[in-house]
Amino acid sequence: KTKKRISETQSKSKLKQTPIKVSIIEASITIQDAIFGIKKTIEIVEPEGNRKASVKIPPGSRAGKLIRMRTSTGKTEELVILLRVAPHPMLDLEPKGLIVNIPISVEEATLGASIKVPGINEELLLTIPENSQSGDEIRIKNKGISLKDGTREDIFYRLQIKLPEFNHAVGLTDKIKELQAYYQDLPRKNLPQSITQF
Repeated sequence: KTKKRISETQSKSKLKQTPIKVSIIEASITIQDAIFGIKKTIEIVEPEGNRKASVKIPPGSRAGKLIRMRTSTGKTEELVILLRVAPHPMLDLEPKGLIVNIPISVEEATLGASIKVPGINEELLLTIPENSQSGDEIRIKNKGISLKDGTREDIFYRLQIKLPEFNHAVGLTDKIKELQAYYQDLPRKNLPQSITQF
């Protein structure tokens, strides 16, 4: 009988508990914030008045990730943060890892080359095989995003062959001369050493 009374008391206690309020809020971050992680202040808009909350976004967070946290109200409220990652012209964050779009010349794509490319925190050496095509991806293992457990993801470089724009040159010789002049400046001359400088 004693056990039964205790059980009934616990059940009644659970029924009397204040229900937890769940608020779902979208938070937009840059792709650099998603890569390196960030502590972000978000604003909660409510009829009774706006308030702010601080959320810690871990490194390697992808778009659509849900982050659950409790607010200062304690056990009566739970915030669910839905992440949105802003697009970037040079970077894509996919489930398999970070994608860096890299421009290369026709010569590099045809003959193959070893080029320097921006990494997470430093330049990396990327080997381009012969007869590469635009859209080909080259993976460098364990050089991607650093995770909380101390491991690193892979990083991928997506090749983009940059074709010259001929000014309607007449004849093959003129086109070759234009091509040589065009590639005096490498297509990557303005790329930084690290993606933090994008």
